[in-house]
Amino acid sequence: MSKFHAKEYLALINAPQIKTADLAYLRILQEHHIYHIPFENLDLHRGIPIQFDVDHLFEKIVLRQRGGFCYELNGLFYALLQELGYDCWRISARVYDVPRKYSPRYDHMAVVVRLTQGLFLVDVGFGEFSLHPIRLAEGTTTNDGRSKYLVDRYYQYYRINSWKEGNWIPEYIFRLTPQPWHAFHERSLYHQTNPSSHFQKGPMITKLKKEGRITLTKRKLKFLGKEEPVAHMEHFAQLLYRHFNLHWKAL
Repeated sequence: MSKFHAKEYLALINAPQIKTADLAYLRILQEHHIYHIPFENLDLHRGIPIQFDVDHLFEKIVLRQRGGFCYELNGLFYALLQELGYDCWRISARVYDVPRKYSPRYDHMAVVVRLTQGLFLVDVGFGEFSLHPIRLAEGTTTNDGRSKYLVDRYYQYYRINSWKEGNWIPEYIFRLTPQPWHAFHERSLYHQTNPSSHFQKGPMITKLKKEGRITLTKRKLKFLGKEEPVAHMEHFAQLLYRHFNLHWKAL
């Protein structure tokens, strides 16, 4: 099993070597990570268990240039931030479903970083989300150049809202309580095995490029406002290799 190596991680995401563990560098790390590492659930549909182990995820994501979902991407990014000297911790988030309804605890993992300017939410494992750290102060808006994100409160929780089609839409709620990695294990198993999980609808992979987001599911490829139907799994495998340089049968 390969050991975690920050320099190789930084090289993969094309980020410069650290000078100061500050907000400016954190912003660079988050943006570069999102542009270079996809969000995907391919292992779930290949019968490959998700492992909460930093060295395993380093081998999968950095050395084999794969992606993952929130527990993997934010779990590994948390390890990188720690290695680089950031004061940070994992948090549990509940994802918005319908008005006044959110998913259970541990449904999503994100990271909070403490800096001289205050607390910031960092999330590289939520698909279409902020490129930049979000300052955790009620009423604060973060603009990443693509969308805006508003922080408010939902009872005892912080809530993140994104600006979509002229409205603030909730994304998820959370508390600041630090969480051990193993606390997410049961919910991770749910997403890996339960037919009710949205991750069980089929394989998918998505990555943000400078020209726009590209998303491949078992039904369609979506890029630059155009959609291409996916006829069957062999077609899916062809598109996966063509656009993401991954071999379906050799993941």
